Amino acid sequence: MKHQGIFELKEIDKRWNEQMLSIVRDSPIESNGLKIFFDRHPDIFFLPSIMSEKIRCCGFFVKNKLEGFAMMLGRKVFIHGDIILVPYFGYLVLSQNARGKGFLYKMSDFFFDEYSHQASVGYFIVMHGNIAAKKLLNRFHPKYPRMPYSKLIGYWKVHNRLLIFKLRENSKYRVRKAQLPDTGRIVQLLQDENRNRLFGSVVTREAMIHYTKVLPGFNLENIYLAEQEDEIVGVCCVWDMSAVKTNRVVEYSRKLKILRFAFNALAVLLRYPPLPSAGEPFRDVTITDYAVKNRDPAILKTLLDRIHNDYRRKKYHTMILGHALNDPLGRAANHFFSVPVISDIHIFSGFKETAEDFECKEYPWIEMRLI
Repeated sequence: MKHQGIFELKEIDKRWNEQMLSIVRDSPIESNGLKIFFDRHPDIFFLPSIMSEKIRCCGFFVKNKLEGFAMMLGRKVFIHGDIILVPYFGYLVLSQNARGKGFLYKMSDFFFDEYSHQASVGYFIVMHGNIAAKKLLNRFHPKYPRMPYSKLIGYWKVHNRLLIFKLRENSKYRVRKAQLPDTGRIVQLLQDENRNRLFGSVVTREAMIHYTKVLPGFNLENIYLAEQEDEIVGVCCVWDMSAVKTNRVVEYSRKLKILRFAFNALAVLLRYPPLPSAGEPFRDVTITDYAVKNRDPAILKTLLDRIHNDYRRKKYHTMILGHALNDPLGRAANHFFSVPVISDIHIFSGFKETAEDFECKEYPWIEMRLI
C-alpha cells in the first residue's frame, strides 16, 4: 500500500468490481460529437483473467474513495518468433476527481518495480491524438525512479463497419462454418500467422476448445473457414461480446441527434436496425482472430464479406475489426461505410537503451478482446 497524503494506492480485486464499473460508466469517451463508454458488465475482470497468465490491479483512492484504476496483465505472446511472458498495461480509467493528480507517476512503484532493472519490454496502446496522455510519456521525476521508458513502435487501426448494405460475395472460395475435425488446420493457420507478429497471440488446440467452453456465445459456429480445392486457406473468428462487453451510447451532440433521426427514418427502408438512443448499446460483432494462406487479402475479404452479410441479416449495427496500420491484410477491411479509430502502440522498459533500440520487425498485434 502506497500513501501520498490524501492519495492512496492499493491492490484491488473483484471485490471492487461494482465501483470500477461505475467509474467506467461515469468516464465516457467523446469523439466527433458522440459520448460512449465500454460497458464491461457484469465482471470487468472476466476477459483479463481468461486472456492472461496473471493480473495486478492498482486502485487510486482520493480521500479513501476509489477514483481510478489500472491493470497490468502478464500475457504469453510472440516476440520475434519466441513465446515470452510480457506485461500488457491497460484498462487505465480515472474519474474527473482523479485527473491531474499524477496517478501515472504514483503507480510506477506499484507496477514497474519488477521491470525496472530488466532488459524486457511490455506494451500498451493510447488513442491517437490523446495529447494529454502523450505528454506523460518519458517524463521523469526523481521521486519516481521506476517510471519506465517508452517508444512508439506502430499503429493499430480499428474499423467499425456499418452493416447497411448486402455485399456481393466472391465465389472463388467456399465459405463454411468450422467443425471439430477442422481444429488442427485452424490452429496451424493462426499459429503460423501469429508467430510472425509482434505480440501475436499463442494459439493451441487446447486454448481454442477452452474458449468454446468459457466465452459466452462462442463455439465452433463462430469460426468461418475459406476453402479452395478442398484445402482450408483462411480462418476468421467472430464473436458477439455483448454478454461481457458492450459499446454503450451516453449522449449524441445536437448535430448527431438530427442525423440519427434522419438515418433511422431511412433505416426502415434499408432493413437496418435503428441507431441506439442514449443509454442503449450498439449491437456489435467483433473479429477476434484471422489468418489466410500466403497472407492473401482477397481470401480475408471473402471471409469478411460473408460475415458482414450473415450479421446484417441478424440485425447487427457494426462489425469491428483491427489490424496493424501498415499491414497489407488491412486492405481487406476497407469499406466505404466504416468509421476508423487509430491507436498508437508503445513498448516500455526499465532500460532506456532497451526501449530506444527495440525494432518492430513484424506487424504488431493487439488482442481485440482486451480493448
